[in-house]
Amino acid sequence: SSGNDGRMEISVYDKANVGEGGASSVAGGLLHPFSPRGKLVHFGLDALEHSNHLIEMASRHHADCILRRCIYRVALTSKHVAQLQQTAEHYPQMTTWISKEEMHDNFGIIDSMGGLMLRNGCKVIHVPS
Repeated sequence: SSGNDGRMEISVYDKANVGEGGASSVAGGLLHPFSPRGKLVHFGLDALEHSNHLIEMASRHHADCILRRCIYRVALTSKHVAQLQQTAEHYPQMTTWISKEEMHDNFGIIDSMGGLMLRNGCKVIHVPS
C-alpha cells in the first residue's frame, strides 16, 4: 500500500505462528529461490523475479536496502557438500561451487568443506527497509 508520504509498504502474512513454519521460520533478508537442501522451490524463479523488481523499486528511494548482491552458503558436512554441489551443477546460471581452499583463502573460513555462491538475483536485503 502507499502512504500519503509516498512510501510504499509490503506486508507478508503467514498462517503459521512466528518461527513455527512457513515464511516466518526462514532467515529474513536472504532472497533466493532454493530450499534449505538446495532444490528449486515451486514458483521460486517467478517469486525471485517479482521480489527483485519490488526491491529495485525500493532501492531507488533507499539505496541501502540491498546489502549484498550475492549470498554465500557454507558447507559444514559431507551431506551439505553433496547437496550444494548438486545445486551448482543444476543451476550454473545462478550458483557456483567454491572449494574448501577458496573459502579459506577468500573469506578466512577455516572449518568449512566448501560453499556455494548464489548470484544473478539472489541477494541480502535490509529487512526493515
